[in-house]
Amino acid sequence: RAAKQLLAVGKNTPEFRLWMGRAFLNKQEYPLALKAFRSAAAANPKMPMVHFNLGVVYQRMHKFAQARRQFLADIALEPTIPYNYSHLGEIYFDTGHPHQARRAFLHALRLAPNLAAADFGLGQLELQTRRYPQAITYLRRAAGLKPESASVHALLGQAYLRSGHRRQAQAEFAASNRIRRANAAKLQREVSGPRH
Repeated sequence: RAAKQLLAVGKNTPEFRLWMGRAFLNKQEYPLALKAFRSAAAANPKMPMVHFNLGVVYQRMHKFAQARRQFLADIALEPTIPYNYSHLGEIYFDTGHPHQARRAFLHALRLAPNLAAADFGLGQLELQTRRYPQAITYLRRAAGLKPESASVHALLGQAYLRSGHRRQAQAEFAASNRIRRANAAKLQREVSGPRH
């Protein structure tokens, strides 16, 4: 009933379109999310978070140039939001611009020292350039901030392995596998529904 009331009252407002876009984004319905966010941005181009969310959709659709423009647009409106810089770092990394990626990740960490995504990104950069001790430092911080991230543990395992620390690498790979199995089991339970 509350959702129907919200729909009746707010369906033509940019805020409602932003809210709907977030719902579609969470469900990975990217074309619908894109339509909702574009509509919100057209109605109110200075609305907080609308360009950020457009950037996230474009990034997930691998439309990196459009994503970059949206994150930069949000930075122009909200220069102290660290997530914009972290996402920019990911885009620069994915498109082969490591120096720009490093600057973006470091700026994100200056704004939010506990942003695991920025530590993870810097760990990837250091691993790529074979600076294993630095990669381990960043990835250990990311693992401390996001202990249930299989990706972080897997990458930390790679950094340990390449630096010759086999025992630590095995422990990280085991943690990554444990988390992946637990997530798969949880998903299976959600799909199967309750047992009688």
